[in-house]
Amino acid sequence: MYVRGEDKYNVQKWVDTVHELRYKDYQLVAPVHAVPPDTQLERDAGDSEPSLGILEEVDTVKEMAAHMEKRGLQKWWRVAMGFARE
Repeated sequence: MYVRGEDKYNVQKWVDTVHELRYKDYQLVAPVHAVPPDTQLERDAGDSEPSLGILEEVDTVKEMAAHMEKRGLQKWWRVAMGFARE
């Protein structure tokens, strides 16, 4: 799972809620933090802010990597997953 929100507090609340659901293989791979300032986030056509409140499901790690690349977060995601070093 990946979550993005308007502020750190609300994102942390969402992460805490998911944690309390006790999914069988749930692991938090990266702590909640702000996206690095040099990251270019995906934006909807004509919008000045990224889309929020959207749920997308993927079946493979490869597909998730493609989603992260599209959002400008592939470098962050690869480090968080342990596929690369900072």
